Amino acid sequence: MVTYLILIPHIFILTSIITILIILRLSLPKLSIEGYRWITGMMVAGLAGYISVNALYLTGFIGDFIEYLYYSYLTRVLVVLNGIIGLLSYPRLMGRLKPRLIPPLFILSIAIPVSVTTAYSYIGAHITYSLLTIQTMIFGFVFWIYMGYLYGIVGRISEAVGLRPAALAYGGAIVFTGVGALYLNVTGSYLYGIASLSVYESYLGLEALMAFIGSLMGYIVVLRFPIFRQTPKHKEVVTGMEGIDREISGRYPLSMLVMGPPGSGRTSLLTKLAATRLKAGDSVGFFAFDDVADHIRELLTEFDVYAASYETDGRLIIVSGLPAPGKVERYSVKIEPQDVSIMFSQVMTTLKSGRKWIIIDSITTIMDEVGSSLGVKLLRTLAAKAKVAGASLWVSYNHTAFPPQTTALVQDCMEGVVELALQERRGKLERLYRAVYVEGVKVSGEWIYFKT
Repeated sequence: MVTYLILIPHIFILTSIITILIILRLSLPKLSIEGYRWITGMMVAGLAGYISVNALYLTGFIGDFIEYLYYSYLTRVLVVLNGIIGLLSYPRLMGRLKPRLIPPLFILSIAIPVSVTTAYSYIGAHITYSLLTIQTMIFGFVFWIYMGYLYGIVGRISEAVGLRPAALAYGGAIVFTGVGALYLNVTGSYLYGIASLSVYESYLGLEALMAFIGSLMGYIVVLRFPIFRQTPKHKEVVTGMEGIDREISGRYPLSMLVMGPPGSGRTSLLTKLAATRLKAGDSVGFFAFDDVADHIRELLTEFDVYAASYETDGRLIIVSGLPAPGKVERYSVKIEPQDVSIMFSQVMTTLKSGRKWIIIDSITTIMDEVGSSLGVKLLRTLAAKAKVAGASLWVSYNHTAFPPQTTALVQDCMEGVVELALQERRGKLERLYRAVYVEGVKVSGEWIYFKT
């Protein structure tokens, strides 16, 4: 009953799961899969177990077909479950997860095959190994349905990184779900003597064909991931942050919001942006509302940019919103919407001609001082001024200081959002960043470790 023409496609399915996980790991190295080695090891063990079960059945060491089906699907479920666990390590590429749906879906994946098996037990022949039959039906159905779920995850991840053939992964998910439905019907009716052996053998051939087609769809999708795509020979360095530069594709002018909690590196990112642009010959206006101007100058020196020469040349203006004791800055402003707006226009006019970058660090301080409503109104005005003048505007924002509704209004003022986060890893807090969205560009949403 089990032939190599049926066995080989099923091995192809299992190896495709392992291959998909490995390709994702290589394509998105900045996103770490927790327990990756353990997960991969369990998947390889499941594949080896499946091959061993088939070898034992073909050589006669496993004589009962129901026992063969049971162990066959048990080893396959081991592979697909670990594959799902591995892919779920990329939740931020998959969009919003709904954990409340997982328990009922798990219960349904068990309840459906039990119900179908019970129905066949009433209308079919009596079986000695009734409990083993129920377990076999459960594992078989779970395998095919979970294969469909796994390919659905692959589709979500593919969409997140901007791969158009993501529909193929969803197609594979539909194919595997269809095989699961066929499995319940045909296998149940065969085991209880309702369907003949020839019918079941025909089903096995169809199952192998459908499984091969579904797996092939997944291969086509993952083979288009970045590891297999030739990267452009030249990419413009805009911010000095590789992940952000890759997402915004050298766009200028552009208004971007850099949001994150305290300590996540917003000022560091914006200072690196300023240093990168000054080295490239552009002009930068830096509004420092969270730090004294001298501290911004010190931060710039960490990137081999010495502010004095650029300020003398007219390519760098640091506007102090936080007075330093005993020192008067050439450019300073009170935290009042009208004053900030006037100074904004003055800075754009005074900066040396060429590409101009205006940095505000941060809008949070202004919103705390004058209220969120006036702060958002000011930000919208500044974004409009920058757009008219053909300048890029980058603004930092602490989204944990305000409710989500306010954050949504702040984001709506800008053409793109970069999010920063803190994550505990190996006993230390590490910074991460990602592009949440950029107007007119499909972004991956990939989290990347922040290394200045």
